[in-house]
Amino acid sequence: MERHEAFRELGLEGHASQARIKARYNELVLELHPDRGGTGSGDRLRRVTEAYRTLWAPPRQADVERTEHRASAGDLARRGDELCSRGLYGEALAAYDGAIGLEIDRAAAHAGRGYVLWELDRPDEALSAYETAVSLEPENADLQEHLGLAFDNVGRYADALKCFERAKSLDHNRATAHDCRGLVLTKLGRHEEALAAHDRARALDPDSAWTHRNLGLALSNLDRLDEALAAYDRALEINSDLQAAHHGRGLVLNEMARREEALAAHDRAIELDPDHALAHTARAHTLSELGRHDEALVACSRAIEIDPNSALACTVRGNTLSKLGRHEAALVAHERTIALDPNSAWAHESRGDVLDSLGRYDEALSAYDRTIELDPGMVEAHVGRAGALLTLGRHDEAIAACDRA
Repeated sequence: MERHEAFRELGLEGHASQARIKARYNELVLELHPDRGGTGSGDRLRRVTEAYRTLWAPPRQADVERTEHRASAGDLARRGDELCSRGLYGEALAAYDGAIGLEIDRAAAHAGRGYVLWELDRPDEALSAYETAVSLEPENADLQEHLGLAFDNVGRYADALKCFERAKSLDHNRATAHDCRGLVLTKLGRHEEALAAHDRARALDPDSAWTHRNLGLALSNLDRLDEALAAYDRALEINSDLQAAHHGRGLVLNEMARREEALAAHDRAIELDPDHALAHTARAHTLSELGRHDEALVACSRAIEIDPNSALACTVRGNTLSKLGRHEAALVAHERTIALDPNSAWAHESRGDVLDSLGRYDEALSAYDRTIELDPGMVEAHVGRAGALLTLGRHDEAIAACDRA
């Protein structure tokens, strides 16, 4: 294809920069690919790719240099893989970009780039890279699964489920696709379906510690605590250093009121990953349940130091301060939680309790009302509302609230 034809194919002026050419090509690939609902034919997609290759190579000796570029693109992609394995993500990204610059349709390089961007906490760019990789190799189950994880990472759960379903259809024995699907279903609150997905993953790969951990999570969400504990124990039999299994096991033990065992599990989880904010938060909650409130506050502070935007850590901090009678400080903590997560019913309910303790009954009533808007079935909110109404002398409404509870 001649250069003037290539510019026309991409819809660009003849003076377009290399950066604009690359950006336009990526736009067209995503627009035309049938997996994204594109209406373009396969021939059109091939012409667009040929046009990009023509314009990316120098105008003379294009064919010879393109062959040389393909060889060096592979070298750069492999260099990216090696750097990535060593955790040198900035250098790996540069290597993948170099490979893509020389060979735009190298799916593995786009996928490698997506992984690096994920590790660099650039989720939207990671998603774009994986979308490009899948557009180039739509029948690749690995790429479909990684694209699903990228969608999951940005909260696009319906798209993630489609990718995991596609990965399963391409490889029926792919246990990880079932596992990933189950985790997304958990986030959507579809716990029975999540359990079925993890059961299927276990059937396909019974020696996967992660699968047993995920099974434990699904069972705990269904309040099947004994079975959940057994699943976590099995995960740790397979891999005694699986931090997520220790963390989940601690949560279940706390729910079973086996506090000392729960605390030991939290301690082990933190030993394996000292910067896991949720483990410190769980430890704080257990310490508070044991009446060790000062230690609980220290654990909360550590969780918030690691993750200043942890609404859960702020909630545990607020509840612990309330137990110590430090209601004004507790109110600040709960209001911080609500600022981070405005739709947290527990945060509004806890705020209502603190306001009630401070004698601010009208405000407490508003907090309980907001809680009930968010979660009409929360008994604690109805009980708190009844108490506030009774104190305000609104007896008939208080009785109705008690009946509702």
